[in-house]
Amino acid sequence: MKIDIIGKAALERWGLAKIVSEKIENAEITSLSEFHHETLGETLPADIVILCLSQLDTIHENLAQLRAASNRYSKSRILVWENVSSKHPFLNLRAYLSKGFDGYVTSLDFLEVFEQCLNRLSSGKTYICPDGVDWLLGLAGRADREAVELTRNELDIAFRLLEGLSISQIARDSNRKASTISTIKKNILRKTNTKNVMMLGKVLNFDQKRSYA
Repeated sequence: MKIDIIGKAALERWGLAKIVSEKIENAEITSLSEFHHETLGETLPADIVILCLSQLDTIHENLAQLRAASNRYSKSRILVWENVSSKHPFLNLRAYLSKGFDGYVTSLDFLEVFEQCLNRLSSGKTYICPDGVDWLLGLAGRADREAVELTRNELDIAFRLLEGLSISQIARDSNRKASTISTIKKNILRKTNTKNVMMLGKVLNFDQKRSYA
């Protein structure tokens, strides 16, 4: 399995590479501080790309990195590993979700969480760290935190709806049928026990005043 680790901090890349090499047998690991200029425009081969981001950088810089990784590694699984603050660990998660990724873990997560993310991505599935899912659902600290369980795909559609996109727009952007998006929306409302998008926004703790673009 070929795995590329991209990030500014050499120590972070080294640590992640060590974990991956111990977890995945015969992994071919490449550590990069940035995208190579000579490969600009090419689709780069890798099974998994671990993109190291940091809250010390601006959200615009991080989104640009995520877009670049998604474009350059269009056939790869993208795992976002973010160096975060303990006060606001998921400050950027919603923005990353709107751009698309396959896995997300933070510097505050236990090793087992990172390993589980690797396992999920290796088997073709997606993964968001449990605390991140709780934050997205607005359930952190609530007794019924396990009452709502949305997939990453459902969360993506939910936040597109909350951003004001119509079912037809979402279908067009995601290259899917409107009937498929409509079914996903119904499942989201059912799982969250809500009747409309406005109620959904309250459950997901969505702040429409904040702009990431």
